[in-house]
Amino acid sequence: MQNAGWIKLLKRIPVEQHSKLVLITSNNVEINVQGILRLEADYAVIRGRLAASTEAGRFFFVPYDQLNHLAFREGVLEAQIQELFGQAPPSAARREEVEGPETTPLGPSGEEGEPAHPLPGPERASLPGKAALLERLRRTRPGQALPPRPAQP
Repeated sequence: MQNAGWIKLLKRIPVEQHSKLVLITSNNVEINVQGILRLEADYAVIRGRLAASTEAGRFFFVPYDQLNHLAFREGVLEAQIQELFGQAPPSAARREEVEGPETTPLGPSGEEGEPAHPLPGPERASLPGKAALLERLRRTRPGQALPPRPAQP
């Protein structure tokens, strides 16, 4: 990408999102951005820290021709990315066109709405109590002695 392309892209990202960015240079140096101070014609002035470093607040003069790519360090919603580019979020119709219609799994009889593998209900599988689980764990561990049981009246 040319210098003007990087400048245009960096200007699109809101200031409050700058601290979520990571710049990766052509020699694989990762810079965790804390802020973008200036966007000059040939380079950007970035405040940040190197990845895997705790020394924050350093300033980097990064030539655009050395930038490989830019990423968000934290998760970002698709709607937020589309908003950066001035696009509306996809409508439900468009989403269905891309992902396909929602379907219900077919049951063993082939009828829609009946799950193919019914989930076990409380009547099918009862969960053992805490004491039973602990006892079973103690039996499976070699060298683990069972605690004495209290006398029952």
